Amino acid sequence: MWTTATAWSAAFLVSCELAGALAAPLAAQGNVRRDCLADTIARLSEGEIGAAWAGRRPGEVWSRLAPLRRQGRWGALADSIAAQFEQAGVTGEIGRRFAIELDSLRIDLGRVERDRDYRLNGGVDTRRFNLSEENDPVERFILFDRAGHADTVEVRDATPQPIRRAICWTAITARIALVAAADSARWRLVDALERRVKRWDNFRDKGYSMFPLELVLNGACTICRPPLEPPRWQVVALHLSPAIELAGQTWNDRARLDVLALEPLGLIRYNADRTWYAGVSAVATFASNAPTGAGVLAHVGQVGTAGYVFRRRDANGKRRDGVLLSLDLYRFISGLPAAFKQDRGAAVQLLEQCAGAMTKSACAAPANP
Repeated sequence: MWTTATAWSAAFLVSCELAGALAAPLAAQGNVRRDCLADTIARLSEGEIGAAWAGRRPGEVWSRLAPLRRQGRWGALADSIAAQFEQAGVTGEIGRRFAIELDSLRIDLGRVERDRDYRLNGGVDTRRFNLSEENDPVERFILFDRAGHADTVEVRDATPQPIRRAICWTAITARIALVAAADSARWRLVDALERRVKRWDNFRDKGYSMFPLELVLNGACTICRPPLEPPRWQVVALHLSPAIELAGQTWNDRARLDVLALEPLGLIRYNADRTWYAGVSAVATFASNAPTGAGVLAHVGQVGTAGYVFRRRDANGKRRDGVLLSLDLYRFISGLPAAFKQDRGAAVQLLEQCAGAMTKSACAAPANP
């Protein structure tokens, strides 16, 4: 018998069926967006991700690639992104088309690693892995839809979830890599920092040594060097070094003297790369078998240090002036002074920070790179 209760029950069942029928497409409608929008992917819970995809979200993959990024190994970074896609086992035409683009990614990022001009001039195309969202006639995301390119890749709700995720998650990671590689401003800063570290190494390996007093003076001389830079001007003060002097009245009667050379005061100027320097200083020489000499000493980078020394007359009334050749042996045992090592270390730290940063704004800008 049809009663009011029966009518209400029937109405309830019909409404539930209608709600279910409506809810199913509404739930399905959001699947492709949930798997292809970066912000949505980042908010997925562990349960929504599932054990098979744990740790494979774009942000997580990019974090694991940070060491390669900091080391500038962009080719290896591209290989890792491609390997992540290969692990998903996407086959068929969609897998073939996407793999072709990953090969191009390898070429681009490999060139970033090898070609300085390409890197600094922003030659990387960051749009290659852009995901274009469309909803006519259905919700979908399209890759590689550009002029002259027929091999587009499309994912939609009907695309199996493993394929959706493999395509979209790899594309998002690849685009992050391209954006980082294409940041020419950051690369210019990294390049400047690399050259700064190289200047420190040149100064250490090719510069004129400093004794403790000279270290104090040059460290306090703010006009001698910009912040975090090796000295451009170097003060020479009470600098001792063994030297050889060829002393005599004429060239024919010159004899060798082993002397100790003291440079009471001098000044040296380095070139921009700190690979070469030139300067002059006053010098006094002391020998066990000759009067004290005084003169001028010229510094000519790696060519050597030479000067001319004048002497007072000896007991025989003769002046034995000499040509002086100094040996900067202290450079080989002292290395880079500790205080300057700190500045070089700071420059290296800035370099590592900027090499691993995504953008120039994320990198602490040094003074006068």
